[in-house]
Amino acid sequence: MRSTLRGIASTERGTACPTPTLVIAIHSPSHNHPRCIPYNHTPRGSRAAVVYSCRNSRADGEQPRAVSILQRIVETKREEVDARRRATPLAELKARLADAPPARGFHRALRSTPNPIALIAEIKRASPSKGVIREDFDPLRIAEQYHEAGADALSVLTDEPYFQGKPEHLTQTRERVPLPALRKDFLI
Repeated sequence: MRSTLRGIASTERGTACPTPTLVIAIHSPSHNHPRCIPYNHTPRGSRAAVVYSCRNSRADGEQPRAVSILQRIVETKREEVDARRRATPLAELKARLADAPPARGFHRALRSTPNPIALIAEIKRASPSKGVIREDFDPLRIAEQYHEAGADALSVLTDEPYFQGKPEHLTQTRERVPLPALRKDFLI
C-alpha cells in the first residue's frame, strides 16, 4: 500500500504543500492492488476510501485545512449525538419505526430509470467551503422542481452547523414528493 500511495502522504520530503490533496484509494475487483486516482473517476463496482492527505508535511507544523475542518465536524457531531441520545431514548426511536411509512426503494429508483443516467438531485443551502449557495432556499419548492424536471431520487442535506440544513427538510420533502430521498449528513 505504501508504494501505491507514494507521493501523496509522504512526510519525508522537505517541501510544504499549501493545500491538502483529495484522493481515493481504490480496490477494484479487476485489480489485485489498490491504486490512487482522482475522486471523480472512481470505477463502478470498486471499493473506495477517501484519503485526505498533503503531498508533503506542512513546514509550519500546522495541520492541513481539510483535516482541521473534519476534526471540527466530528467534534460537533459527537456533541449532537450525545444531545440526541439524551433527548430521545433508543427504545422510543424503535417504537417510532412501527408507524414509519415504507421505504421508497432508493436503489430500485436508480436502476429502473428509463434514462441512460440516473439522477440524484441534491437539496443544499450552504457548504463549509462556499458559504450560502442559495439565499432564497426553500427545500420543498426545490424538491418539487427536481421532481418535475425528472430527478430519480433526492439527496437532502440535514447538517445544521456546516450546511444550514435541518432533519425536518428530509421529512417535509418526503411528504411533498414521491421520490426516494437519502439523508446527507456527517454520521459517526
